[in-house]
Amino acid sequence: MGAGDESRTARALLRATLYTGTGCCLCEELKVQLALLAREIDFELEVVDITGSAELEARYRAELPVLYLNGRKAVKYRITTEALREKLRRAFRG
Repeated sequence: MGAGDESRTARALLRATLYTGTGCCLCEELKVQLALLAREIDFELEVVDITGSAELEARYRAELPVLYLNGRKAVKYRITTEALREKLRRAFRG
């Protein structure tokens, strides 16, 4: 790990958790949006595939994709890239 990696980790105050499922086209769409926005907003992304987990399937299947920012539900189903950018910026600041 280089010095740049350490400073990036230290700066990454925003944690994003994306719940997805196999065969979910909206999930793939949101992953692409997040990858694009990761170029301008520093955040850590954890992707959780709910497929095969009875508990996670029951909790999230009807709302996929579901995105949490710093532990709070921020997105379900679909969002424009601009609206997602604003949510990420607000979550990063606060």
